Amino acid sequence: MLPFFPDRETMSRAVLRHAPALAASDIYAGDERELVRQISGFISAQAHRLIELAPHIPKVDPDLLQSAARI
Repeated sequence: MLPFFPDRETMSRAVLRHAPALAASDIYAGDERELVRQISGFISAQAHRLIELAPHIPKVDPDLLQSAARI
């Protein structure tokens, strides 16, 4: 059995929920906060882009993946 891989849109939406919260976390101090905020902004922008592109990216048939796993 293949491991579960969430689809592109599901992963992107999860990133949009978690990246800003992680960037605002108290575990970062001083200059770290600004760096993590910038990284979060970049990741969120990429997630938005992937959500826009996801409908245009062909998906692999799960049966094909199962067949490949048996080889």
